[in-house]
Amino acid sequence: MDAEILEAVAAEQPAMVSLLAELVAAPTLLGREAAGQAVMRRAFERLGLEPWDRPLFLVCTHGRHDPCCAERGRPVARALTDTLPDETWECSHIGGDRFAGNVVAFPHGVYFGRVGAADAAGLAAAYVDGRIDLDHYRGRSCEPMAVQAAEHALRVDRRLDGIDDVSLDGVERGIDEVSVTFRVEDDRVVVRLRVGAAEPRLLTCRSARVEPPPVYRVLSIQTVPT
Repeated sequence: MDAEILEAVAAEQPAMVSLLAELVAAPTLLGREAAGQAVMRRAFERLGLEPWDRPLFLVCTHGRHDPCCAERGRPVARALTDTLPDETWECSHIGGDRFAGNVVAFPHGVYFGRVGAADAAGLAAAYVDGRIDLDHYRGRSCEPMAVQAAEHALRVDRRLDGIDDVSLDGVERGIDEVSVTFRVEDDRVVVRLRVGAAEPRLLTCRSARVEPPPVYRVLSIQTVPT
């Protein structure tokens, strides 16, 4: 939040304090999203701003941070602008340069990577329709990489492309393994991953030295009793 929004939040005491408390205490991702949206909505109303009620696509074109982002991101931004001019913005660094071209789709904060200009229109149309392009899906921006990898594996394994088909239920971490539990309709599904590293390589266009990217290998995907 910037200073103006924080001032607006403070001016709405005590109602905003209650909303912020809900945001901090919310036990689930969906609960945090709902509370966070309420905080922002109240602040925006006080500032006289109107909420954006349509999807929004941010394309990383931050060439100063890494040339890959500009070289691969700008064609994606142009392609999206051709079909969704009001919904497409170029943006600065969003992480994951090695996955350029990168797109973040809002309001869900969904990451897409290695998107080409030819992929952009179909990816955006699917998202507007409530579906995820699994070929380019990186995960939710609010989750750590292991959870992103587990969700991607589950979605691909069971062809779950609806945005709301999968929700996070819990995470257990070991020394070199991670178990991530998801809700899929009435089922609980556990994805077990082994965490490792790939061979060192130049990860981005700006890399000055080789580094080992993390690797998440699927050990099992199992439905467990609820």
